[in-house]
Amino acid sequence: EMLNGNSGIWEDRLAAVSEKQQILLRPSDQALILKVALLDYLSPAGHRFSYHIEGLDIRETQLEGNTVRLDGLPYGRFRLVIEARPASGFGTFSTLSIPLMVAAPFWRTWWFLAVVLAALAVLTFALIRLRTRQLRKQKARLEQEVAVRTAEILIQNQWLEDVNATKDRLFSIISHELKDHVISFLGIAQKVNYLLKKNQPERLLQLGDHIEQSARNLEGLLSNLLHWALSQRNGMISSPEPVSLKKLTEETLAVFQSTAGLKGVRFETCVPAEAVVFADKIALATVLRNLVANAIKFSPQDGLVHVWADQTEPGSVELTVQDYGIGIPADKLEKLFAIYQNKSTFGTAGERGSGLGLALCQSLVGMNNGTIHVKSEVGKGTRVRVNLPATEMEERDLKMDIGKLEIEKLSA
Repeated sequence: EMLNGNSGIWEDRLAAVSEKQQILLRPSDQALILKVALLDYLSPAGHRFSYHIEGLDIRETQLEGNTVRLDGLPYGRFRLVIEARPASGFGTFSTLSIPLMVAAPFWRTWWFLAVVLAALAVLTFALIRLRTRQLRKQKARLEQEVAVRTAEILIQNQWLEDVNATKDRLFSIISHELKDHVISFLGIAQKVNYLLKKNQPERLLQLGDHIEQSARNLEGLLSNLLHWALSQRNGMISSPEPVSLKKLTEETLAVFQSTAGLKGVRFETCVPAEAVVFADKIALATVLRNLVANAIKFSPQDGLVHVWADQTEPGSVELTVQDYGIGIPADKLEKLFAIYQNKSTFGTAGERGSGLGLALCQSLVGMNNGTIHVKSEVGKGTRVRVNLPATEMEERDLKMDIGKLEIEKLSA
């Protein structure tokens, strides 16, 4: 009989043992009771029994009766050997040897362990792959963050270098250019004083144009410095309004008539009354003044400066200032608007400048939602185009007959 651990009932397994010639203890069996008997006509007084289990280090056990009780056996294959001897001590021994198998639960079998190990290996591999993927993503994210931070640092360093270079350039302008203008005025004052002492008033009249030119140059330099400082410190407040380019051009060219006359430079314009832009008038006047001053500066003796306006696309007006002077080399054209890289160039008559004008123009044009472009060729001249938004009051079509002007076109 065997005690079923699941049901708690003793089950008769004699038929199964007789059939298989083996005692099988399943994982659910907790104990085994085996009753033995020996038919011996020579020793009818009875027998004494003992047993031992081959494969286990257990000494032979004497039975009080004829019942063998086994429990707590380890898993494996053994052999149960039962011996019977006459109670009198005389006679032959009888031996019964029965195979005994104690079956292990499925979770103790080799195939289950193999499955578990395989599952653990797959799980470990999956975890390693997952962790590796996470580390790669983390590494890529960190590398991206480092790249972004590095780019930001490089941009900041470049910005600081530009700021320092701009500051140095401004100090250079203030210390040299302004000083030169002051010295020029001092020389004129000394000459005027000398002529007055010598009572030569007729020669004083000859200094008029020179005094006016020096004053205009100094006023232009101070105006550019002021506007540049305000634009860089966000102190310049833009007040856009409808501005007539025709009227602004006439006012600007009138200011430069005497300066242009010294070199014999003449103006030709084609700016229709319909050319109206929406911009800050003071800023736009500063831009046009600088462009006209540069055109005169780099024009040859008896040269020509053209100023015209046209509508290149709906909602936009283009103002162009062109001269036919010495032009700008390609290497300088690339850094034309960088104040810290663009040094002043002498004009065709030895005129000096600050190198600040075009950088200021770009800043002021950008402040008015416009763009500025420069096209130049050495020996043929320079064309500066300023695109500005048309007036918000109404949409205007600028139909202009520029063909009436004999304008020399720059080669592409």
